[in-house]
Amino acid sequence: PTSNECERFFSAAKLVLSDVRKSLSPAKLEMLMCLQYNRELWYVNTVEQVRARIGSN
Repeated sequence: PTSNECERFFSAAKLVLSDVRKSLSPAKLEMLMCLQYNRELWYVNTVEQVRARIGSN
């Protein structure tokens, strides 16, 4: 990746990992960043359905 891509990634990570969300695990941060950068590949409803299933287990 170019340095511009890395800078954009870290800028986006700062938005996700705010003071309120400092307790996010590295795995959850990675998941959120992956979802953010691949928005065109998924649907919000699908993610919500999976999240609901995981939460009920």
